[in-house]
Amino acid sequence: MTDTAGCFIVRSSYVFFKRAVRYADVGRLLHLVSIGGLVLFFYSGRLALIKMGEGEMVLFWGFFYLSLYGLVLIWFSQKDALCRFQNYKLAKDLFHENRGNLHQIKRVCGIFSASKCQREAIRVAGADLGISTVLADYYRERGYRWYHLIPDRVLNHPKVLFTRQYWKRTLFVPTYRSKYFLW
Repeated sequence: MTDTAGCFIVRSSYVFFKRAVRYADVGRLLHLVSIGGLVLFFYSGRLALIKMGEGEMVLFWGFFYLSLYGLVLIWFSQKDALCRFQNYKLAKDLFHENRGNLHQIKRVCGIFSASKCQREAIRVAGADLGISTVLADYYRERGYRWYHLIPDRVLNHPKVLFTRQYWKRTLFVPTYRSKYFLW
């Protein structure tokens, strides 16, 4: 192995590590939901097996479906976390392109203010670029607080949950390749 190859391996490992740290930071709340889903899956699955062994089939099916719900919860939250990571990369590039223009930075904040998870992704991007106070002030002016978890669109129009566009924006955001940053 040459010295250049060794540097490449070290550099790519470092980039992978930094991306993993950002992914964990961007989706903190969603990763906690995944852990809750994992606990629900194993605990309910264990109870389902116990109830099946005891012959209590009604309780078995109840715990079985609860266990399946835990699996679905893990999938949804991780899919959402991956999409928020794409929002993070896009917002970070947009902040970088508009680094001196406060009006444009606030416009980008407005684009990514639909949910708590998006605001968290933007917070991490802003912290990376040193504009976290601008973002915090913007969201505070708009009335967002730590307990605003449900997306605005869902609060204003609950039927939006049944539209294809909502799920596309929430769980199927296309992969974004950053123009300026490795993580």
